Parts: sequence; C-alpha cells; structure tokens
Amino acid sequence: MTKYKAKCFLGQSSGYVDIEVQASTMEGAKDQLKRIYHAEQILGLREVSSFSYSNIHIICFIILITLFINFTSIIFSIIFGLISIKILQLSLKNTNNKNMIDEEERKKLQIIEKEN
Repeated sequence: MTKYKAKCFLGQSSGYVDIEVQASTMEGAKDQLKRIYHAEQILGLREVSSFSYSNIHIICFIILITLFINFTSIIFSIIFGLISIKILQLSLKNTNNKNMIDEEERKKLQIIEKEN
C-alpha cells in the first residue's frame, strides 16, 4: 500500500485539514477521503511513501545477507591464510631436516674416505 497525503476541506466547522490515507492508487485515496472523511474539497493529493513494513524487512534481509557474505569471506580468507602459513612452515622444516640428514651423510662419507 502507498501512503497519500492531501489538504482537505471538511466543512465550515473543521476547515482545511491535512489527512493521510493508505491506498493502492491515487483514485482509491481520493475515494477514501470523500467516503471516510467526507471531504468537500481535496487539494494537493500526493504520494508520500510507498514503503511498507515488508519492504523494510526485505531491505534489512538483503543488508544482513551482504554483511554475512562479506564477513564469511574475510573469515575464510584468514583461516586459509593461517593454514597456508602452517603448511609452508612444515614444508620448510622438512626441507631443513632433509638438508641436515644430507650434511650428516656427507660428513660420514668424508670420514670413511679419510680412513681409506
């Protein structure tokens, strides 16, 4: 439903009054002003707002989903980054251990060669 506002003349005793109604069309708003408020004259009938509570709920839902997606991607990026760092550390550790073993074998071979 859309909200409409108009200045209506309700007779000598009330004079001009600003009235808001909710209707689907401008003609429906005019009809309500005449039928419910008994407006004798309607001036400046205009659409005030087309937002309803369901529209606001939809907008909030979209904002929440967007925030969730953004924060989820940030959290996953951090987790995958930490996992990558750990894998790299383990890989470097294994490489260092392999180099140490190669160095020890080379020393043993040197000792054996000296003995011969």
